[in-house]
Amino acid sequence: MKHSKQVVCRFLAFGLCFISIGVHAQKQSKSYSEKFTVDDEAILDISTSYADLEFETWNKNQIVVEATVELENATTEEARDYFVNNGIEILGNSDKVSITTGTGHPFTT
Repeated sequence: MKHSKQVVCRFLAFGLCFISIGVHAQKQSKSYSEKFTVDDEAILDISTSYADLEFETWNKNQIVVEATVELENATTEEARDYFVNNGIEILGNSDKVSITTGTGHPFTT
């Protein structure tokens, strides 16, 4: 009886390790960072959804974009495909900076 309890406890501990690893592995993320020197009348154009945005103003002629895209319940292959084809696009010059997230992907609908 004592031996079977030890086997069950070891099995449960082993199973919990795999469950915690599996849950942790399902979240994928990628960070982006861009800096643009802009004119006083520069336009910031943002086209995104499902995003938490924070803005900080300052007295510099710069726009700095720092973004992290997180995917939950995606395999490594699905995340890689998303980041390559539909991640975030940050483009700009001294007149306009555009930030766009991918559309038409299962993770963005």
